[in-house]
Amino acid sequence: MSRSEYYNTPIRGTLVAMAAVFLLAVAGGVTWFQVSGKDRIEAAREAREAALRGQAQALRALERRLEAAREEHAEAERLRAARREHGAYLDGRIEEAREALRARREQEAPLLAQVDLLGARLNEQRRERSRRSTVLHDLEDRLAAERKAARTLEQRAGEGGDRLRDARRPRGEKPTLFPARSAAASLLERRAGRSTYLLTVSRDLMRAGPGTLGLLGSVGLAGEGTGALVETGLYLSAPLKGRRAAADLTAGLGRRHALEDTPSVTAPFVGLLLRWAPIRGERAWLVAGLHHSDAETALRFGASLGR
Repeated sequence: MSRSEYYNTPIRGTLVAMAAVFLLAVAGGVTWFQVSGKDRIEAAREAREAALRGQAQALRALERRLEAAREEHAEAERLRAARREHGAYLDGRIEEAREALRARREQEAPLLAQVDLLGARLNEQRRERSRRSTVLHDLEDRLAAERKAARTLEQRAGEGGDRLRDARRPRGEKPTLFPARSAAASLLERRAGRSTYLLTVSRDLMRAGPGTLGLLGSVGLAGEGTGALVETGLYLSAPLKGRRAAADLTAGLGRRHALEDTPSVTAPFVGLLLRWAPIRGERAWLVAGLHHSDAETALRFGASLGR
């Protein structure tokens, strides 16, 4: 063995070992690729293709939107150009109209001055009309108020005329036996099976609206002489049915005097009498009504003269 071969033997072994290791690594890589790397690469390839497809779809959608935007922009440009053209046309027409207006104004300057003067006069007339309308409205309101007041006064005058006619009507009637404002009545009272004969006198005191307020007094004697009755009070008389009938509302205080051993009783009373004149123009009345006193209600009827 030569000296060079002795020194090259370890190098060869190293190279052989390195070659063997490389071959083993290549074989292991090929084996790993066959076992698991191929699946991963396939999955990565599919994911990449899916991403590319998504990007392609997004790109196509973006291109469609871009195309639509371009079309809209082109349409807007066409509209803008049309508007500019129409604006230029209108500017030309406006300028022509201005020129014609200036020429017409120069020709019609005197007429315009007259129109301005007439306009000022018209405005003044409008203001005057508005002022007169305001005054007219005020007058109409006042007239409506006056008419309302006049209707109220007419109504009151009619009521007063009715009252005046009612007040004057008795004056044309001649008194019968008694003065015009006085009266006397003879009445029979039926109370709980007992009879009482009454003599009542009355006198008008004052007018009270459509009626008359007056003073009355009554004395009576019970049947078979078992007792006496004295009453005094006020009455309010209201005419009915053309002065041929009247209603008298009475109220006051009465005292029944017992002639036997029973005590006397003093109690307030209230009553309603209806009067009717069978003969027109005469003050002779038929009387009937109710009388309440001492928790009992009695029937009274009879005749009266006067009032």
